Amino acid sequence: MVDINRSVIGPLIIEAKDWLQKGIPGPSLKLGRDLWLWAEEFPECYDLLDEAYAALGREPLRKLLREAQAFRKHCDSQRTT
Repeated sequence: MVDINRSVIGPLIIEAKDWLQKGIPGPSLKLGRDLWLWAEEFPECYDLLDEAYAALGREPLRKLLREAQAFRKHCDSQRTT
């Protein structure tokens, strides 16, 4: 199991956003995809992906991201645990 926690990931999120502001969306794209599995703990993954897709001009992927996020939210709301 991979140890993933806020103290390690938080600075990486900040750094990825800094790169995005400099016009380099790759780190945001990579980190957003890596955090996708832990979206409940790191909802920033959605913003990282959305901003990276926007910077790359990938509007179809932005649309799919919104749909996937809505579906995930729906599924999470149906859990009874």
